[in-house]
Amino acid sequence: MNSSPILQRKVLQLPRWHLISASRKLPRGSDAFNLANCAAHRRLIVRAVEGLISNGFSSINNVRILLADVIRGNTYGAFAELAGYEWIMRCQVRFQTHTLLTASDVLGTGGSTL
Repeated sequence: MNSSPILQRKVLQLPRWHLISASRKLPRGSDAFNLANCAAHRRLIVRAVEGLISNGFSSINNVRILLADVIRGNTYGAFAELAGYEWIMRCQVRFQTHTLLTASDVLGTGGSTL
């Protein structure tokens, strides 16, 4: 998969040192290490990151945080989030990640009963 020049410029803006410092804290044999040894998982992560950035579905900072989470310990949660985003993009649905909502945005102005 060839990346667009715009995507390449945006990826270069990622604060690389944050990812490196997060990866240095990994214990040997961690979930992230095992995930990194699977080519299919690596390809999915690349597709998700490229799609999120190139389509404007997520900010570069949010993508950096997700990648750091994959590396530093919330491996399965962050990977599941990336896999979900990748699937939604394959379905050609436009979306925005990490949208801030107030309580009334979620529950409605009258609250909620369970």
